This record gives sequence, structure tokens and C-alpha cells, in this order.
Amino acid sequence: MCPTAIEPVELSAPVPPRPTFDVHVHPWPPRLYRAIESWFGTHAWAIEQGMPGEEVAAFLAARGVSRHVAMVYAHKAGLADSLNDWMAAYARTHPEAVALGTVHPADDVRAVARRALDELGLRGLKLHTHVMGFPPDDPRLFPAYELLASRRLPLVVHAGTEPASPAYPRPCHEVSGLARLVPVLERFPEMPCVVPHLGAGEYELAAALLARFAALRLDTAMVLARYFPGAPGRDWVLRHHRRIMYGTDFPILPYDYDRERRCILDLELGRDVEDALFWRNAVELFGDRR
Repeated sequence: MCPTAIEPVELSAPVPPRPTFDVHVHPWPPRLYRAIESWFGTHAWAIEQGMPGEEVAAFLAARGVSRHVAMVYAHKAGLADSLNDWMAAYARTHPEAVALGTVHPADDVRAVARRALDELGLRGLKLHTHVMGFPPDDPRLFPAYELLASRRLPLVVHAGTEPASPAYPRPCHEVSGLARLVPVLERFPEMPCVVPHLGAGEYELAAALLARFAALRLDTAMVLARYFPGAPGRDWVLRHHRRIMYGTDFPILPYDYDRERRCILDLELGRDVEDALFWRNAVELFGDRR
């Protein structure tokens, strides 16, 4: 569940300049963003620095973020194609962005995914099991996974059990949990897969899956910012840092953008590990240019 109180973090010192690649950013179309902002304000948290998609890239650039992965997801059938069109336009305007598309299992998944990847040139797909209300091992999604695997393009899937909310369309335990991702990783071993939030709620299972599946990655979003209770500590991050990427979930955040970076730096991981988290691991997966 979403915390009712947030741990205070000192943010007075500036974040030192360094190459930064944020792999978890949501530049939503304005009308959809307003609906999302309202939902979060009612059911989760008040968004501190919210903004629609056309403002996101400029905000990140002003904060020293030179690359980002831009993602959307379709919460109901019939939306994926229009969202993918929007993301393709965003990518044309912002070449620093790696833009991902989405699919919904109630649509023609193969056709939507093929159009997103081959016609629109999007660089992977994003799914959110909680919001979309279906598990990652739903066989209707397999045609999309086949396309991703054949092109070595990534799937980003919110598959961990947290943060859960009774306001989602189905109970989160019915549609999420990293165990539901295992059949996908086994069936499509050549498909790069990124689990956001370090697999929130299932950190030890996430670590076990990293050891088992070479194509699996995690992002830090909101966990190393110490927003969710029970976050892994410094030793856990050091053990797995080659498979972890800096991500934020911006702009859907209940705190200042720099909190995540400051909390990571406060772990005193060392410059080489920090460079891997903030830049090198993301470049290895998504490339150094569009």
C-alpha cells in the first residue's frame, strides 16, 4: 500500500553534475495527465511537480538529465494505438527520449505491437499490471513478446506487488507478483525485460530472478528514494548494481525530483557504481543515441 507518511530527506545540497539517464518517465498527453493527477490525488498521493507531457523533457533537461525513457500504458481497450501515435510524435520532438509503446490484451495485440515497433519506430513496450488489470503471463500478450524478442527490444512491466491500491480494477495480488513474470522470462529468454521499483514488495525474489535470467533488469523508481517501507539497503544495491538502472516515475511523484538522486548518492556506493546506475547500465540496454 502507499505510505501515509514520507521519510524526511535532506535535499539542500545540490546534486553534483554527472551523466544521467532516467529510465522511468511518463510524459502523458495533457487530457490523460489531468485524469491521472486526479486519480492519484484521491487514491494514492498528491503529485508535487506534476506536468503534462510537453513540459516533461524541458524539466528533465533543466535538472541535468540528458536521456530518458518515455512510457505510457493503456488502461482500457482501444487506447493503445492513439497513445503510441502520441509517443511517436513525442520522440520526433525530443530525440533524447527513448520512446516506448504499449498494448492492451483486449485489442489485436500483434497488430498494435507491430505497428508500434515497425511503423512508428517505438523502442519497446510498457505494461502496468495493476492499472491495466491483467497479469504479465496472460497468453494474449505473447504475440507482443514474440515481436520484442525477435527484435531484442525491451519490455518494461510493473510486475511487483506494490504499491497496491483497492482503487485498481482488480486486486493487485490477482494480476501481479514476480512469480507471474517467470513463465514470460522462461518462454522469451531473448527479450530484455525491466521491472520498475526494484520489484517493490518482492525484493528477495527480484534478486533471485536476476541470478536466473540474464535479460532481466530493475529500475530504482521510488524505492531508493525511501518512499516505500522496507527498501533494500546499500549492500543489496552493491551486489546487484550491474543490473539496476536509475528511474524515477516522474512526474507522478509525491516529492521533489532530486530526492531519488540524493538518496542514491547518500548510500556512498562509489563513483563507478554510481556511474553504472545513473548512466552506463541504461546505455547498455537502450543505446547511447536514438
